[in-house]
Amino acid sequence: MSFLFLISIGFILIGGVKLKEYTDNENSKLVNEFGLSLQNEIEIASVVKDGYQREITLPEEIDGMINYSVSMQSATLSIITDDYRFTAIIPQTIGSLQKGKNTITKNNDIVTITNG
Repeated sequence: MSFLFLISIGFILIGGVKLKEYTDNENSKLVNEFGLSLQNEIEIASVVKDGYQREITLPEEIDGMINYSVSMQSATLSIITDDYRFTAIIPQTIGSLQKGKNTITKNNDIVTITNG
């Protein structure tokens, strides 16, 4: 009977490892999708005509469960979590994205991001 107990514990442990792998993979996909959507917002602003304005709101957490930070340096956008990092090249902008309300505008061929 103790042999069957050990086998059962083994299956439970393997199942737990597989569940963690699945969750990690899903979280990685969520971070990448979120980063790509922000990259797309900035790229759209860079190619449209002057006078463009769009308001977007970045959530406090990705999908209500993944804490993150946003970094924009030079022409690079990074989404950073405890376990993942998404990085993409973006057009040059003035300002940077933050959690909460952001307004993306284009005037005089310059993309500007303001917060609040």
